[in-house]
Amino acid sequence: MRIFHLDWERIYSLPFKVTLDTKLREFQYKILHRICYRNDMLFKFRIVNSPLCYFCGEEIETLEHFFFFCERVRTFWKELNTILKLQKITSSSFDIKDVIFGLFHPENNSILVNYIILESKYFIYRSKLNKTSLSAPILLSKCKKTYQIERFIVRKNNKLIYLHNKKWEPLISLMEQ
Repeated sequence: MRIFHLDWERIYSLPFKVTLDTKLREFQYKILHRICYRNDMLFKFRIVNSPLCYFCGEEIETLEHFFFFCERVRTFWKELNTILKLQKITSSSFDIKDVIFGLFHPENNSILVNYIILESKYFIYRSKLNKTSLSAPILLSKCKKTYQIERFIVRKNNKLIYLHNKKWEPLISLMEQ
């Protein structure tokens, strides 16, 4: 087993740097504290009939399995990575550490990539709750709405326009379609 050195201060502050959305910040907090309820926990509480993964039905739905190792979720991450690579936003695939804690590689697009990872985790979780399928294009349409909301806020307040543009620049072509 590989042991990672984790910079908890950076990990906990990351959601505040990548999104204005308090719901996403709270969701990451729940993941980091392992209080994001999954079937393994809900089964122990006798709320669901099985501890197995909602998506694959083959493995116990632990935090790591649910957000990364499930084959259907891995397919979603691969689809998303393909889109991000085509847009030249990232050059490598995400690993489990990137998905759970955030991406801390010195890439120019790290704020945007970390926002997308955070939004993706929430999308995976909401897909389970809403019984909908995982699809990178659907996720990107959610990101587009966030882009429009953030753009409206920074223009209205006439603040942080430069940071907003810098964050979203690699995806502008997709966001403004």
